[in-house]
Amino acid sequence: MPLTLQNNGGTSIKVTAEVDDQENGPFKTGLLLDQSIWSSYSKIIAAKKFGNLRSSA
Repeated sequence: MPLTLQNNGGTSIKVTAEVDDQENGPFKTGLLLDQSIWSSYSKIIAAKKFGNLRSSA
């Protein structure tokens, strides 16, 4: 699933992911963001810019 993040602020932002899957199901163990496990995901989005990412499980 493609996602678009938009930074409307005046400075860059760092985007990370946190998953709350109370049953340790597929989202806790298998959610991928840009083809990497969610817990390793990090992306910098410059001010007034868009960032795209792709999620999959």
